Amino acid sequence: MPVYKYKRQDKVFFYVKLSINGIQYCKRGFASKKEAIIYEASLLQGSHKKATKHFIVKDIIGIYESDLKKRVKITTFIQNRNVLRNHIYPYFENIVIDKIVPITLQMFYEQTLNNKTYRDKKKIFMIARDFLNFLKDYGLNDDVNINKLKEPYNSSAKITNYNYYTREEFEKFLSASYSKRYTLIFLLLFNYGLRIGELLALKHSDFKKDKLLVRASITSKTGIGHQLEISTKNASSTRTYPMLESIRIAYGEYIKSDEYHPSNYVFSNGKSLTIGETPIRSMQKRMEQISGVKHIKLHEFRHSCATELINYGFTPEQVAAWLGHKSSVTTLNTYFHLFPSKKQEIANYYNNISNTKSVK
Repeated sequence: MPVYKYKRQDKVFFYVKLSINGIQYCKRGFASKKEAIIYEASLLQGSHKKATKHFIVKDIIGIYESDLKKRVKITTFIQNRNVLRNHIYPYFENIVIDKIVPITLQMFYEQTLNNKTYRDKKKIFMIARDFLNFLKDYGLNDDVNINKLKEPYNSSAKITNYNYYTREEFEKFLSASYSKRYTLIFLLLFNYGLRIGELLALKHSDFKKDKLLVRASITSKTGIGHQLEISTKNASSTRTYPMLESIRIAYGEYIKSDEYHPSNYVFSNGKSLTIGETPIRSMQKRMEQISGVKHIKLHEFRHSCATELINYGFTPEQVAAWLGHKSSVTTLNTYFHLFPSKKQEIANYYNNISNTKSVK
């Protein structure tokens, strides 16, 4: 038993003593047995030595979250932690790790995930696999095949349809702007297809004479109560655009207006790093009411950009590079269903071949 208790000045304390790969570890002064267990687990982590005692899952949660935070971006950590706390911990936390067996995963599926959509199940399973894989050092049995924890793709699953603006609708929407700041914002969202975080992270140093740089993102979804600048979503998201004339003009007019607050960030509000999404949505709603165009979500300005480019004839590879997708596969998976006209073009191609043969 690596965890022991002892008395000092009439108080009970605990200490850990164990051997890992021939090295002796001993640490005293833990106020509770749980603290000692967590320390023991941290020593076992990455040592390729399985735990010799019966850990309960909840004893390892803190260690896992600390490890996860080091491995992923802060926004991904917050999102994954929410999934863990809402869907995964409640089922596993009171189970002894070496008592988890294959049927445990089957019960987890049936009791926790039956009413979830395919997309939600896929995400929960992905995070659950990572968590259970982490538990291998702490007693998870080798016969528990965590790779089987996945949702078979359902071809009849409902496809999500995105809304978007055509160029004509966007021009009508933009004509309702009475703000230099928001004219620039919506031009950037529609023409470059920027993510909202990328838009807000733009600095004056990113606006060059002949190009625009996208190098960072702003998030407020960190659980720390204020905005934080982070890296872009992936390496492909860090990109350089040719400077569009409409953007150059709108930028020049904005920084000369009384809406501009001197700051490194283009869209600073003089208080936090930048303005937030709420004032952008509020202005969007006013412009929709004035112009009479339909409502779309802020992220759907990005979809609008992609839709226009694909309908104009640009390849998935070109669109992926413009949007900062990791690969053209992402572009095809996300947007192909938006373009029924492409299927009609294929049908027209075959019809033309048939008509040509008929004439002969």
